[in-house]
Amino acid sequence: MAAACIFCKIVKGEIHSFKLFESDRLLAFLDIQPLSLGHALVVPKHHGAKLTDIPDESLTEILVSKTKRKRNHPILPAGGAIMDRRSV
Repeated sequence: MAAACIFCKIVKGEIHSFKLFESDRLLAFLDIQPLSLGHALVVPKHHGAKLTDIPDESLTEILVSKTKRKRNHPILPAGGAIMDRRSV
């Protein structure tokens, strides 16, 4: 995990988040500035500067985790997108 990465700090619990789903490989939480109701971010727990740096197992779990929900919040709401950390 990178010391300056905001997502790594959220994963470690150093920054508070409203968790929707968590596994060994990923964390889904509500966005603090949502574009729509239920706007969530799904991030791998493995830090990677590029999408290609993240293990395939983590990326696969992100894609299949959309079927798992907590409190009826969708993991990827309408209009949601998967972005790598460089787009943030």
